[in-house]
Amino acid sequence: MKKNTSMPFLLLEWVTAAVLVLVLAALGWMAAADRLPASCRLPSLEVEIVAVIGLLTTALLLVSVLALLHTQDHSAGWRSLSAFAACGLAEEDC
Repeated sequence: MKKNTSMPFLLLEWVTAAVLVLVLAALGWMAAADRLPASCRLPSLEVEIVAVIGLLTTALLLVSVLALLHTQDHSAGWRSLSAFAACGLAEEDC
C-alpha cells in the first residue's frame, strides 16, 4: 500500500502530533496541579476539567481519522464514508 504524502494529509499528521503533545502536557499539569499555588491554576476546577476533556476528545478524533485514512486504498482514490458504510464488509459487492 502506497503511503499518502499529500499536503492535507501531512498537515493532519502534524496537527495530530501537536495535540498529542498537548495531551502529554495536560497529564503533567494534572500531576503537578495539586502542588501549585492557586494563583498558577485556571480560574476554576470546572474549566480545567472541560479543557482536559476537550483536549482528549480532540486527540481521540484526530487519531481515529488518521487511522482510518491509513487503512484506505489510496491507489483506488478516496471513498466516502457513506459509500463504505453502504457496502458493509463485503467489498466485492461494491
